[in-house]
Amino acid sequence: MYYDDHAPPHVHACYGNDAAVIMIETLAIRGGRLFRRATAMVPEWAAEDREELLADWRLAVVHQPLQWIEPHWSHAMCAVRRISARPQGRFEVQFADATRGEVELRDRLFGPMFEPRRDPQGFGQATGDDFGALGWPNGAGPAPDALYEAIAASVVGRK
Repeated sequence: MYYDDHAPPHVHACYGNDAAVIMIETLAIRGGRLFRRATAMVPEWAAEDREELLADWRLAVVHQPLQWIEPHWSHAMCAVRRISARPQGRFEVQFADATRGEVELRDRLFGPMFEPRRDPQGFGQATGDDFGALGWPNGAGPAPDALYEAIAASVVGRK
């Protein structure tokens, strides 16, 4: 779940080399695809944590810190492995599958959670977390699948 995401309430699920958007209320896969095993696991997990997910969605909409929901597993297709801040609000990012490139983020950072990141020193504090997402110490961060797609689309000759 990400602060700059769109309605209706959903989560981004990554498993192996697959990723999908799962609707919180219906548990339907709205976009993407998941390996057969994950297609069964993710809706089960979302059903168990539906109320917590909806509560976090309401917090994200108003750019408030999210409550921790214990993961049932953690293996991400678009896991960030390395990240380096670059000038002018850019990052060089390398993902678990070796896809790498630069991405501009400064214009995507809005709301109270991202305000401290507009400062160049604070901007450079981003790291990859234990779950393979890019983020800052306050928990704010962009959707790793969106970063992955932005970078992968610019890679010439990508399979």
